[in-house]
Order: sequence, then C-alpha cells, then structure tokens
Amino acid sequence: MEVAAKTERRPGQPRSERDAAYLDRFNTRMQLPILVSAILPLLIVPQSDGWAGVVVGVATWLVFLADYVVHARHLEHYGRTRLGRFDLFVVIATAPWFLLPGAQAGLPPDHPRPANRRLLRPPPATPRCSPWPPRCQPCAIRWRP
Repeated sequence: MEVAAKTERRPGQPRSERDAAYLDRFNTRMQLPILVSAILPLLIVPQSDGWAGVVVGVATWLVFLADYVVHARHLEHYGRTRLGRFDLFVVIATAPWFLLPGAQAGLPPDHPRPANRRLLRPPPATPRCSPWPPRCQPCAIRWRP
C-alpha cells in the first residue's frame, strides 16, 4: 500500500502549477500599471475638486485592489505574508475615501455644528459664583464663594 506524499503548502506559495503560471503572466502585465498608479497620484492630487483628481484616485485604487485580489486568490494564505499585509494596507490607504460624505473626519470642520456650539460655551454664571473653579478661571472672572 503506497501513501501519497502530501505536499505542505506554506503561506505565499501558489495553489497549483496553473496558478503559478498565471501569476507570472499577471505580474509581468501589471508592472507598468502598478508603477503608474504609485506615481500618478503624486502629480494629480486625488482630493482636488476637479474630475481628473477623482478619476485618478479611483483608477489607482482599482489597480491596487485588482492586484491584491488576484494574489489572494492564487496564493495560499496571501494575507498572512508580509507582502500580503502590505498590499492590503495599500488598498485600504489608497481607497477613495474622499468620495464618501463625512469620511474626511481628520480635517477640522469649517465651523462647529449647532450642537457643538453649545458645548464650546461655558455654563452661565450665577450671582453667587463664576462657572470656573478657582484655578481654571480666566483673568476677567473673579471667584466669589
């Protein structure tokens, strides 16, 4: 009775010989698009108001997304490799977040929303004392216990 030797598949290895051949062809074809997608956003800012910036932002993200999806489909546990994690980071970092309304949370708002304005004002002072504790009061407000 002969036992077939089971080959051990490690993360990042092609799933089959057919997948390895496909990945060789794919990597050869995608060298130029990936290089252009890495450099072009430096020349045309994707967040600009023009339509060219939006097209560049979305197109470059689609190139990086396609590269990650093809590698994840044809390689064993691609997401567990360093290159797979880096590719996933690039896909998430270059995603066209500027197209989603309100997704630019890192930028300060032009003016506070009405609900936030209420939080920015100090509470009203009573005749007995100021709203500020003794150590935190501005110079113009006196503490009256």
